[in-house]
Amino acid sequence: MNALYFTLVTYTLLVVGTIGCKKWVEKIYPPDVNMVTPAISMRDGLDFEPLDLNVALGHYFMTIAGAAPIVAAILGMMWGWLPATIYLVFAVTFLGSPSEFTTLMFSLRNKAASLGTVCRDKIGEATGTYISIILFFVCTLTYAVMGSLLCATLAKIPTAGIPTISIILVSVLFGFLRYKTKLGLTLSTVIALAIWTATIVLGIKYPLVLTENQWSIGVAIYVLIACFTPIQWLLAPRDYLNSFILVVGLALGSVALLVGHPTFNIPAFTSFETARGYLYPGIIATIGCGAINGMHAIVSMGTTPKQLKNEKEAYWITAIGTRGETVIGLMSIALIASFYNYDGFLTSVVSNPGPTFSMALGKTFSYIGISEQTGLVIGALTLTGFIITTVDGYARTGRLILGELVKKTPAEKFLGNPYIGSFMVVLIGLYLLYSSPFGELWSGFSLIAIQLTIYAYSLAILRRIEEKKAFDGHFILWVVLPGIFMLVTTIVAMVMFLVKYLNEGAWIPSVIIVALMVLTALTLLQVNNKMKILKNKEQVEAVM
Repeated sequence: MNALYFTLVTYTLLVVGTIGCKKWVEKIYPPDVNMVTPAISMRDGLDFEPLDLNVALGHYFMTIAGAAPIVAAILGMMWGWLPATIYLVFAVTFLGSPSEFTTLMFSLRNKAASLGTVCRDKIGEATGTYISIILFFVCTLTYAVMGSLLCATLAKIPTAGIPTISIILVSVLFGFLRYKTKLGLTLSTVIALAIWTATIVLGIKYPLVLTENQWSIGVAIYVLIACFTPIQWLLAPRDYLNSFILVVGLALGSVALLVGHPTFNIPAFTSFETARGYLYPGIIATIGCGAINGMHAIVSMGTTPKQLKNEKEAYWITAIGTRGETVIGLMSIALIASFYNYDGFLTSVVSNPGPTFSMALGKTFSYIGISEQTGLVIGALTLTGFIITTVDGYARTGRLILGELVKKTPAEKFLGNPYIGSFMVVLIGLYLLYSSPFGELWSGFSLIAIQLTIYAYSLAILRRIEEKKAFDGHFILWVVLPGIFMLVTTIVAMVMFLVKYLNEGAWIPSVIIVALMVLTALTLLQVNNKMKILKNKEQVEAVM
């Protein structure tokens, strides 16, 4: 296989899936174009703010992406590039995109409430509380995982330092031009990007050499500020502007792969059993982002429903956003398969996926006449742009979740404070970053990703029963069967990895898995009880 055929075939399948599945996915939870969204009805200028579709899409895509699809796809190549590719394309089409559309619609119809709040209302008080707790931990875990990759990349590629920092300042300028002076979107964008381009040149001339620990302190300070800065002044503009270099980086990388069409050196299939376990359920528990990832509910039921002007935008945001992740994963596969053989992959890439991706992307640009030095910076910025958005996006969401958890409790006055909440997220994230190996953090991260998918399907099924609608063929195909598949896969994966880590004496992922098992059991019990209550209510109403 060479990169030309690989890219053409996979990208075509993604486009066909986006267009062809629209009416089937929207049928799961039909949007109402006349419904007033929370961004308008609850507008406060801080968290609730209606944004242009492309800005809201940029924020959603940038927040869910991070380096996770890169790491996931690369680790998924343990079984060869073909299984990882097939799963990515299939899963995002029939599992990931539909489930995220469902969670976004649930949040839009429930005052932009988080997954924990909606589950507390629709399933049961205890389940909602448990989910909010685990989602808060997910935010801190994401900070640790992505923060580790960000600091490692900037330390290894110092020429990306100045432009990575500059995008923050340029974003504030964009926000000022766009929302204070009311300058048009196009002109504001041109001015901001022109300034940022100059900082890329500056970064190449003056590399910012810092250690990983020094970068981690700087990132922590930035995130603390970003967590309580109005979203239209920093996060949304930064995501919007960052999306340009990411799109440019991915587009140039795709073109370079098409032009250079290097041959893959890694075999299509290696073995049913690898260091990550058996192909099933191992590959599903390894590749979350780019396929199906329940953690994305933190965004689709977090910041995004607070930004949409109209429900008709929900499909395009989730469909394009999730497939954008898939493109990142597929490009990662093509890059690594082209520049490494399997032995090199196991010894060099698996232990250092972030910087390795940046370097491979930079080398690929040489196919289209871009120097390796410039290509390396663009490759690094493509990666750091993803990561920094995820780090502060999830930290901000963690602060919001913590506020919901302590609402109407004695702790609300202290932990409900946005400054204290932001500090708690960063503090716990830093502890995990410094105290746990990246591999163990990733295992906990990936298992939580598939475990959280259970709730979207449970909510959809309970809603169907509550509305007294029949489980027709469409609903069974798009909700019931995928829900059963993900539940079974989650249970099998948790058992497999628990045995693995107990044998290795790795207590952090072991504790996470046990907690997930308990949470899953409690959730299933509450879902079952809720189904009985709804069915009994229906029988009583039928008699009356």
